[in-house]
Amino acid sequence: MKWDLFIDKGWIPLTDEIEQTWGDILNKNTCNMQCHIDEVIKDVLGKVTEDIAGLWSDVNHLAFYIGDYSENSQVYEFASCLKKKKDKREIVDFDYGASHLAVKYHGTQGWWFSVNVDNNIKLELFTFLRFGDWAEINLNMKSKHISHFAINVSSKENLDEIINKCKDPNIEIISYVIDDEIGHTYAHFRNINSSELIEFVFEQ
Repeated sequence: MKWDLFIDKGWIPLTDEIEQTWGDILNKNTCNMQCHIDEVIKDVLGKVTEDIAGLWSDVNHLAFYIGDYSENSQVYEFASCLKKKKDKREIVDFDYGASHLAVKYHGTQGWWFSVNVDNNIKLELFTFLRFGDWAEINLNMKSKHISHFAINVSSKENLDEIINKCKDPNIEIISYVIDDEIGHTYAHFRNINSSELIEFVFEQ
């Protein structure tokens, strides 16, 4: 089956919408986890896929764009909804913070949410301020810019090798972060023609 990370939400879901949107996210996660990872990688990285075979293992998490926000209070309300889910033990834990990628690559502010649903399901959710050029992009393209598979690698050396092999005119390396605040080293790669994104991540 073809992978599909599109969530049909123009605006971040608030209290009265959270249950429907949360169900949509979990359903999308279940469906996409049945996809063949090598096909996902090939869709984004093209011919480079064969060169990096053996350097990656399995899915670390899926990332979804869940719509824009217009003021920070909406972000805090969504976080409050996740807190209630944690209190009811519908999720194990979550964290959130400001997105440096939003400012650096998309000219607007943004937030990320990292959600551990259970021992098998990890999600990242993103929302950006509807501002400037970002406000003019359609929702499907926003999803392509942000939503992605994150693939595990077993070492920083493997990640470095993937980066070296992705020096291709059709691929843009848009971030490379070493030992972030939670000890992860990762890189995001974008297909310049389709705008689709993929991440490779090493966890300590």
